[in-house]
Amino acid sequence: MRRHRSTAAPTGAGRPLPALDQRALQRLARDMHSHEAAEQFAAAYTRMLAARVERIDQALSSGDDHQAMDAVLSLKTSSAMVGALRMEQHCARLEQALASINHSAAAAAGEEVKAHRPELEQALGVSVANPPRPGANSCKGTEPGPLFFALQARNTGPARRS
Repeated sequence: MRRHRSTAAPTGAGRPLPALDQRALQRLARDMHSHEAAEQFAAAYTRMLAARVERIDQALSSGDDHQAMDAVLSLKTSSAMVGALRMEQHCARLEQALASINHSAAAAAGEEVKAHRPELEQALGVSVANPPRPGANSCKGTEPGPLFFALQARNTGPARRS
């Protein structure tokens, strides 16, 4: 499997990274030789997003830097894989603040992570009015999002599993 390079650095001229880059999930599907597996990964990421953000927030609120680092690394890595570039960028800032034991920067970065979640959920196709429950086992009640449709459009050739 090809190594994924980090996209956490800001883009040219200080422009923010896009909330979602669908090409990342398409690469994941190609690397895994399965669009279905990539779709399942995107669904799991979406389902777990609220709980992951909440875990970071709770760890920062309680001053548990170790737990915060564990949570942010998990969210940063999965965000990179699904193409959630701006979330990955926010997580990288939080990781850096935690590593340098800069609590005020960590708190600010944690707020960026929390504030970005609704925009990312919208980009992923999650209804803000009916978000997935943390820990829920399915995406019932949510409409397929752009990732789903992007993968469906690319579902040609031998990589498609039924």
